[in-house]
Amino acid sequence: MDNELTIGIPAYNTPLPILERLVHTIKAQCPARILLCADGDGNAHAYENVVGGGNVITLKQNSGPGVARQAILDKCNTKYITFADADDLLATPLFFEHAIRALNNDPHIAVATYTFLQLNEDGSFIPHEHDNIWVFGKVYRVAFLRKYDIRFPDFRANEDTCFNKMCVLLANNEQEHITYFKDVVYYWNYKPDSITRINDGQYGDDQCFVGWLKSTTTAVNHARKYRPFSGAILQDIATTMVQAYFYHIKCLHDHPFFARQQWHFIKKFYHEVYSEIGKHITDDALAEIYSVMNMQNGQNLLHVIPPIGIKEYFDRLESEPYSPEDIWDIWEDMYKENPTLLENNVRCGVMPKNYWKNPSKLPIAKKKK
Repeated sequence: MDNELTIGIPAYNTPLPILERLVHTIKAQCPARILLCADGDGNAHAYENVVGGGNVITLKQNSGPGVARQAILDKCNTKYITFADADDLLATPLFFEHAIRALNNDPHIAVATYTFLQLNEDGSFIPHEHDNIWVFGKVYRVAFLRKYDIRFPDFRANEDTCFNKMCVLLANNEQEHITYFKDVVYYWNYKPDSITRINDGQYGDDQCFVGWLKSTTTAVNHARKYRPFSGAILQDIATTMVQAYFYHIKCLHDHPFFARQQWHFIKKFYHEVYSEIGKHITDDALAEIYSVMNMQNGQNLLHVIPPIGIKEYFDRLESEPYSPEDIWDIWEDMYKENPTLLENNVRCGVMPKNYWKNPSKLPIAKKKK
């Protein structure tokens, strides 16, 4: 397995005892190659002492996990690759043996279960089965990734959602597919101050929603280069539109502060992605997708009476134009209303400082004579 599997680890200011804990679980369980990317934190030499010399890639500036993972993937010279965050843990060696055996026989991606390292009130962990969002608990065939030029985008967040969506859309046929395992193979450390949880979870309705649509757009556009008329891509675009409806309805009720921003990006997705190929999606197919998504979202919407039905929602999207410039006014108004809340995006690194200001609207300093 040491010549077949690479475990990639992006690291930024990771305490060495925490990194050593992960490396110990790797070395104790599977003889895989470890490649670590020091994401512009100046700790490359210290990381080498943990993972071994020649196994650390250095980025000059902090660029986020997507860039770091891609740097690892570019240097990978094994048949398969998997990824782990520096503060998490591997759970079992059996998955890698099962995954390699399955991958050698046929499929191009092997996916297993992972859990939060956080106990529920009943003492159980939170499992994530058949998950195609995060890179945790997954093994990828490197030749498959390179065949379709599947790369991590340079997003600060949702980069793994984009990466996995490209994999799913391009592996969805008889020759290239995904195999799922029930093994719990990865423990995702619960961090109460993480991007997704600080400020009462505002990130979910804020930049996570924005990043989700951006990731979907990027993945769909990339997949269509290879399979422009794929039924899987049509289904994914339709499902995204219906899911966006449910997310937006819930946001209007729970976090209306972000609803106007969400509507802007939903319009962007509709007019730039969905409207082009939406004519290929029949009303019956859309109704079936709505029925399935309604069941999946029902529990989250028990307290919500939708102010607008799905058909009227699509009609409004069709008739209301999208303008990229509108976002500057939206962000400016949001910042005036609650500047502290919006600064969370800056602290999390998903947006640069003063991102709500349109550069074209800023006063230009007069040159001194």
